[in-house]
Amino acid sequence: MAISKDSFSELDAGRLLQAVETLTKEVCILNKRVYDLENQLSRGKGVLSGIVLVSGCFGAVLTAILQKWW
Repeated sequence: MAISKDSFSELDAGRLLQAVETLTKEVCILNKRVYDLENQLSRGKGVLSGIVLVSGCFGAVLTAILQKWW
């Protein structure tokens, strides 16, 4: 949809420029938030993996001890 030069005033151009600049700032902010959330998720996966590993080792040790006694 083409806009003729006569119907596109300097005021409209200024509004469009302001909207683009605002949108650019918001995209930058949202990109940073997504990056931070990805980092939190990767750290959370590491912690969860550690918990699973420790609980698995604890279960194996407990099973070995119980088998020797019974």
